[in-house]
Amino acid sequence: WTNRVYYVDLPSGYDPTKAYPIMFGGAGCGGAPNTNGSSGGFGVLPANNTQAIQVGLSYVDSCFAQGGADNPELPYFDAVLKEVESNYCIDKGRVFVGGYSSGGWLAYMLAFARGGVVRGISVAAGGIATETGRPPDTKLPVAGLLLTGAIDTTNPASGPTGSDVAMNLMLQYNHCTGTDTVPWEIACPSCACVRYTGCPAAYPVVRCHPPGQGHTDGGGDFKTAIWKTWMTLPQP
Repeated sequence: WTNRVYYVDLPSGYDPTKAYPIMFGGAGCGGAPNTNGSSGGFGVLPANNTQAIQVGLSYVDSCFAQGGADNPELPYFDAVLKEVESNYCIDKGRVFVGGYSSGGWLAYMLAFARGGVVRGISVAAGGIATETGRPPDTKLPVAGLLLTGAIDTTNPASGPTGSDVAMNLMLQYNHCTGTDTVPWEIACPSCACVRYTGCPAAYPVVRCHPPGQGHTDGGGDFKTAIWKTWMTLPQP
């Protein structure tokens, strides 16, 4: 509903003939304006990496809009993706969204509203609008790495808008069976993560509850593990 900026961090030695994964990042409320894609609130790779294009998304006022069928974040995301795709060489099969806090809410919304476009999300301390308060779900599978601090009282896991609701929807849309879990194979010692064993290999669901941590972004270990996971996903 208004002009907005976004920030692109191209890989070091960017090759316009090579298709790169693209990673969108959304910050928590009240963050300072970002100056490059890797500081877009949830940068997984350092600036000037050689592996992926990173895009920092900006919000209006102090937070991303959370709900509403005509949510302004959807056309904003669509427009940014279209423009970046028209200017740079991206791998359309590897479009990822990460977010912390308000950016985490954005990542959940995009996973459900843009299934089939978004390949996977990595969320820290996010939540989800109620069914009547968010855009219609595509009900298509999206890989998910979902972290909520065990003592997070800002965006707690439980409740009608908590990350537990979002995770259960993802398990449903990914056609996972059962609720058995195993420790997450990707090393993240501080994350306390489990992987649901009944999910397709191409659409894993990983749930992390770092003990003793509140409203956290998961730290460097989580972000390193996210990248390893995204780059080893099998084709759907």
